[in-house]
Amino acid sequence: MRHTPTAKDRTRVLSRLRGEMDRTSAIGHLTDLPARVAHAGGLLEVLHELGAALGAVLPAEVTDRVSLALAQPDGASLRVYRLLPRWTVLPDELPLVRVQGTPVGAVAQSGQPRVIDDLRRDDGARFGRAAHDGIRSTASVPVQVAGRVVGVLNVGSQRPGACTPALVEPLLELAALVGPLLLAAEVAAQPSVVALPR
Repeated sequence: MRHTPTAKDRTRVLSRLRGEMDRTSAIGHLTDLPARVAHAGGLLEVLHELGAALGAVLPAEVTDRVSLALAQPDGASLRVYRLLPRWTVLPDELPLVRVQGTPVGAVAQSGQPRVIDDLRRDDGARFGRAAHDGIRSTASVPVQVAGRVVGVLNVGSQRPGACTPALVEPLLELAALVGPLLLAAEVAAQPSVVALPR
């Protein structure tokens, strides 16, 4: 049976991410997110709503780039959707990353989070899109729908060492909210979003 995140779940995630700071508006972003996503008119609107909510709860130093990479039907690649900074239109050609041999692909394949404190010291990431975007450290966690990995939530910073293992648990909790939201918005039912083979 699928767990539907409650307002209490979202508040707990938020407090873990932001500590004791004033969280009124950010709590609103997470509390209202399921209803806003359910009424979104397509993938771009879903991504905008997710980006706005994540931007409100994630520490600013790890939001130089936030993306959602979704598994493709071939099982060998993930399509990358940027959540922050947000797109105003979806590009005709969204970037694809390979599952095999890439840091994000390894997270999708293994179902295990990964933190890279400096991309310049990681052979698998040095020449990828993140490096070209000026991103220096990343944290990635799997996104699941009905127990199957459908993609990866990734945050990145232009500052080496900004992403640390301390981000993993709260990001996993956020990813646990994102999966059911994709399903609720029927994004996960679209051919472009599939579970990776086990």
